[in-house]
Amino acid sequence: MIETVSDISPETFSRFDAVIDVRSPSEFAKDHLPGAINLPVLNDAERAEVGTIYKQESRFKARRIGATHVARNVARHLETALKDRPNTFSPLIYCWRGGMRSNAMATIFAQVGWRCGVLEGGYKTWRRAVVAALRDNSEPLRIILLDGQTGTAKSEVLRAAANTGLQTLDLEALARHRGSVFGGYGDDPHKVRKIAIEAASGVNRVLQYGSKKPVCHITGFGDSSVDFVLRFWIDDPTGGLTNIRGNVYLALWDAFQAEDISIPFPQREVRMLNDPLPVRVAPAGNDG
Repeated sequence: MIETVSDISPETFSRFDAVIDVRSPSEFAKDHLPGAINLPVLNDAERAEVGTIYKQESRFKARRIGATHVARNVARHLETALKDRPNTFSPLIYCWRGGMRSNAMATIFAQVGWRCGVLEGGYKTWRRAVVAALRDNSEPLRIILLDGQTGTAKSEVLRAAANTGLQTLDLEALARHRGSVFGGYGDDPHKVRKIAIEAASGVNRVLQYGSKKPVCHITGFGDSSVDFVLRFWIDDPTGGLTNIRGNVYLALWDAFQAEDISIPFPQREVRMLNDPLPVRVAPAGNDG
């Protein structure tokens, strides 16, 4: 059964076991509903391919090719991320506007036997509600601005505050600014390797069988990063080398953005922190 959901209150969300964002990894990386997981029905390369065919060639051809990609991707999600979900599983699904992508996944899930919700209006409904709530809120937000020169441990203070349960907003991290002395070595190399292999495997023309599967290895330790090499194979070089390399680079970028994996610039400053920074939470109403 497929339910159209228009109410985005916490009570409505609590009725579902998971919130699934079926948009591409780059869309998900920019913003998504709190707690959502990304199970795209089209990756970034596939979405670009279908959109180009839709505009330049044929709407029918675009839909046919898009359906092929969607069926393949949903099948992979059923075999991996969702393979242990019981018959009582009930997800809330959304895409950009609550259109073809979310309904395609919901239709398949309904045939499996899961009760699905599709967010009417998709992510845009959520964005409008957040903007309206901020604009119409009669009570001002209590905001503390943390400022200081480079190297004064602002990022460490924010992380320590977040660990105590406080809400924080790290503008430097959101802007992907790497002029700071942090980043790179804080990422899990096992996770980076896994994400790189999965990103390359999702690109059309990259081989997926036997000894020709994508592989990723650590090659060294740089000034501010752990260095990796990613190798993949194709069997149709006449189809172009630059384009497949570019598609793999784009897939890597989108995957790293979605998982908050840093790609740091070289650093020339080192600051050692031996002990965690203490953070004291003042009682409510105490501005001291």
